[in-house]
Amino acid sequence: MVKLYEENHNFCPKCRITKTDTTVHCIICDRCIRDFDHHCDTLNICICGENISLYKKLIYIVLVNLIYNILYFTYSKYINFI
Repeated sequence: MVKLYEENHNFCPKCRITKTDTTVHCIICDRCIRDFDHHCDTLNICICGENISLYKKLIYIVLVNLIYNILYFTYSKYINFI
């Protein structure tokens, strides 16, 4: 295994696989992730090429909800409740 790593620097000794240029070994998940972006501590998953669109949608929904709540609680005293 040491020979493989010395000959091929794209070899992951922990996973024992040959990595591509976009593959990174996540130290938290302890596995190799293709198209790695980052590890999200809140969701406890690696954000990669497969789920980055879902992650962006989640961030968008959270921001819209935050803005809505700020506006609602700021101006709710001006709304007349029946």
